[in-house]
This record gives sequence, structure tokens and C-alpha cells, in this order.
Amino acid sequence: MTRAWLAREPANEDGMILLAMCLQIQERNADAVQAWRELTVLQPQSATHWNNLATALRSAGELREAEEAYQRTIELEPQSFFARLNLGYLKLEYGQYPEAHDCFLAAHALDPASPEARIYAAQMCIALDELD
Repeated sequence: MTRAWLAREPANEDGMILLAMCLQIQERNADAVQAWRELTVLQPQSATHWNNLATALRSAGELREAEEAYQRTIELEPQSFFARLNLGYLKLEYGQYPEAHDCFLAAHALDPASPEARIYAAQMCIALDELD
């Protein structure tokens, strides 16, 4: 149904978002990446689209591109809790613990009530022997 909608209105942002989300739920990662990439072309200043593209890229195993897209998200929206948290997860996958530490602490600073940010920030502090 979403594709039929987009056939009638090819540049409809809501339709494109719905398609990208459906593709991600179906774990059609390459197709989801393409859909989010089209949205970043349509709305290059949308931190949300860049963050979603980064997450889709990460799911598709495109880690370097995912990192660049998370960085772009942060450039556009420095207060993006989710971009910092997700970039922290990505840094963990790389084994870059000091960088993950910085991301999780930044996420925690943006949302001190977030259990996820607290737990991961604390784990990174312990792993890096920063007990204070």
C-alpha cells in the first residue's frame, strides 16, 4: 500500500518514512538504507533522517558509513540523545572503548534519567578504570 501511495506521490515524505520503517521491520536492510538515503537527499537538514539512515546502515553492516551518518546527525542536532547513544553502541562494536565512553557520557548528560545511558556509561567508566 505504501508503494502505491508513493507511485501517486513519489516525493511524499510521510510515505517515504513509512516505507523505510516497513523495510527495516522486515529486515530488508539494503532496501531500508536506500529509502533512508533518499530521505536525507530530500531533507538534508533532518537530523532524524540521518539518525535513521545511520541505524539502517549499522543493521546492514555498513559500519563506517553508519558512523559518518551518526556524526552528521550530531552536527545537525548536537543535543541528539539517540545519535550519541547509538554512536556509543557502534564504538563498542569497533572495540573503541574510550570513544564509546565519551558517547555514553554525552548521552547521559543529555538524559540523566535514561537507564541505558547510565548503565553503558558506568560500564565504560569501570572498563576504563575511571571509578570516580
